[in-house]
Amino acid sequence: MLASVRSVALWGLDVVPVTVETDVGDGLPRTLLVGLPDSTVRESQERLLSAFKHAGLDMPDGRITINLSPTDLRKTGSHYDLPIAVSIALAGGRVPKIRTTDLLFLGELALDGSLRPVTGVLNAARWARDHGVKALVVPVENAPEVVAGGATAWPVASLAECFRILWEGEIPETP
Repeated sequence: MLASVRSVALWGLDVVPVTVETDVGDGLPRTLLVGLPDSTVRESQERLLSAFKHAGLDMPDGRITINLSPTDLRKTGSHYDLPIAVSIALAGGRVPKIRTTDLLFLGELALDGSLRPVTGVLNAARWARDHGVKALVVPVENAPEVVAGGATAWPVASLAECFRILWEGEIPETP
């Protein structure tokens, strides 16, 4: 199954849209991350395994291919953890009650599944506001930056909470 969600690359003050595409296919269990990820992004695979477990979900079985597009742009930072996790869950067959194509995801995962704040959210929020993004799903600590940037924040404390929002349609209150 194939799924994609939206995020951004942050280069100083510049914001570039990034699509996190995930395919779960047949084959031996393996996760392949492509699209010029740096070591921080590649290390997300280990954080994801633990975070999924603590969110009450298993990683999908089979070969998981994750593409960060555009592929010619180096991806840096831990803010890709949340969009990668959401795209894996979607590609694994989870069906959200909320359209994920209208959302932008940013956040670093801790091993226990909690979300840690990331940098660059204010600029991402301004970009999202100007490009018709419905809301930014971000760690609770980053929500004020989203609001200051003129966009709508959906603050989440953990991967489990993010999944609950998406699967059950429980939209969080903006601070």
